Amino acid sequence: DAGGTREAIDEGRTGFVVPARSPQAMADRLQTLIGSAQLRAQMGRCSRRRVEALFGLERNTELTAQVFEEAARA
Repeated sequence: DAGGTREAIDEGRTGFVVPARSPQAMADRLQTLIGSAQLRAQMGRCSRRRVEALFGLERNTELTAQVFEEAARA
């Protein structure tokens, strides 16, 4: 849990946030992932959808268009 991690991770869906300097918490979460191929696959799918929604070509095109529209109004 450091520097923007909470904003980047949807806890339990796209990954896990563990307390900083807590090797036991990290080990516990890693054991959870090691023990569940289904959870790893599910988190991978959720992560991909999140990245595509936030940073994909369509989203970036929309954001760029908004910037140009705002600049044209100024």
